Amino acid sequence: MLNRIIIIFAGIFLFVGCNKKFVLRKNKLDTDYKDLVEYIRQNDSVFDTYSIKYTGKFSSPQRNLRFRGLLRIIKDERIWVSISPMGIEAARILFTPDKIKFINRKNNTYFVGNYAYFQKAYNVEIDFQLLQNILTNRFLILPENQEQNVMKTDQGLYNVETAKSDSLAQSFIINPAIKKLTNIVFKDLKKNATLSIAFKDYIDVENHNMPENIQINIEQNTQDVEVELNYKKITVDKNFKTPFRIPGKYEQVWP
Repeated sequence: MLNRIIIIFAGIFLFVGCNKKFVLRKNKLDTDYKDLVEYIRQNDSVFDTYSIKYTGKFSSPQRNLRFRGLLRIIKDERIWVSISPMGIEAARILFTPDKIKFINRKNNTYFVGNYAYFQKAYNVEIDFQLLQNILTNRFLILPENQEQNVMKTDQGLYNVETAKSDSLAQSFIINPAIKKLTNIVFKDLKKNATLSIAFKDYIDVENHNMPENIQINIEQNTQDVEVELNYKKITVDKNFKTPFRIPGKYEQVWP
């Protein structure tokens, strides 16, 4: 799980319902995981499309980069990203459920491949649904075969932890006041790596809470990678284009 996000973010910059109504009454929402999921999913995004203007920062031991661009999502179909570090588009990425396409306008190269390529080349599983859920702050449902432990904090938040396996530990923090997932932590115990994601600065978007700030921190040994996204303008349920054309003169590369 952790390596899915590392590959998606670090690799790019180096080259989230139920119909049943669940009513919260004071002191009635307890630490039952299924009830908590049902309650939180009431605020899961129901939008079919997103168009988001963003700014961001990327930092690693090798490079620091500020960028801006446009993020467009057609639910369950495609994630389209335009990246412009200096105000001029330098890269364009298209994620679909079965393919990843990437064009680098700085060196006239491109990549087209399926998720199996990354699974084989990097021994990781890249998941379109996971990326979509994070970018839209949808609730991440834990696999049914994992045991969940739910604890209520003194601040009224809910901390959901999975039983530690030999290789992975996961925890999620849920804020019931806004019905949203506010923090995610994945720990790869074998590789001594930690991925932390924090969702902040929630605003109302068509009667649904969405974060304006997403902070991603990856710690592995001495190599820390940080990505911060700031959503400047969020437009939902509008028609828009997601053009992606590879110029004939571009050369295929393999990350």
